[in-house]
Amino acid sequence: CCTACEMFRQKTEGQPIVEVAGNFLYEQDLRNVIPNGVSKEDSALIAKRFIKRWATDVLMYETAKRNLSNEPTIERLVADYKKDLLKHEYERRIVAERLDRAITEEELTNFYELYASSMRLTEEIVQGLLVVVPLQAPHLEDVKKWVSQPDSDAVDKIEKYVLQNAVSYDYFMDRWIPFSEVRRLLPQPIERVDDFLKENKGFVEFSDSLRTGLLYLKESKLTGDIRPFEYAREEIKELIINRRKVELVQKLEQDMYEEALLNGDIVTWEQK
Repeated sequence: CCTACEMFRQKTEGQPIVEVAGNFLYEQDLRNVIPNGVSKEDSALIAKRFIKRWATDVLMYETAKRNLSNEPTIERLVADYKKDLLKHEYERRIVAERLDRAITEEELTNFYELYASSMRLTEEIVQGLLVVVPLQAPHLEDVKKWVSQPDSDAVDKIEKYVLQNAVSYDYFMDRWIPFSEVRRLLPQPIERVDDFLKENKGFVEFSDSLRTGLLYLKESKLTGDIRPFEYAREEIKELIINRRKVELVQKLEQDMYEEALLNGDIVTWEQK
């Protein structure tokens, strides 16, 4: 509940409810940790636990400060942490203010062409469609024919049919999805996914005692294959943005250094 030293504070306006070693816990601090709507008994229990945790933290902090405050290692670590924190926050604000997040299609394709060979799949992905219906669904032979040849007319018929008859339906002919999302909807398990995808393309039927799954596999990619451009698009955007962040910070540092040299703010002495 209590992890910040901001709650270890000297007495200010208001009524404190606990004091430990000159540090005060106020009623508002306690109110902030008790959820709305809890019973009076639960509120009292939460308050008791919070006060104990707060008091223990204060005692540990004060004891550590008393015993270690003059340790040069601690002082150095505190100074280093403050320096790194300030630098990080300044860099974050500069990035937020100056970073150009607009990415053209040409930038995306150029990046993909350069680095596609290193962008490998960590799971199987597919394009296609899946219809799962009850075993006794009406007009099942018609649905099989539509799924096996999913042109625009067939897809239109499928989408009208599934409104009243399907257990589940997913159309992914124009996008890549993880095959694991398809597998969990199939009536039968697939043990050797790589072999299944290598051996099957087009229409595949699955059945158990309750359901029939009608799958059309348009394309598939296996683990270790190069990611298709569309599947890698969002990752490429993140990589480009991250590269720009690094370049922006590097330029900021270089500009600062050159300006300091020019202004005489950096003084060096010849080594003897």
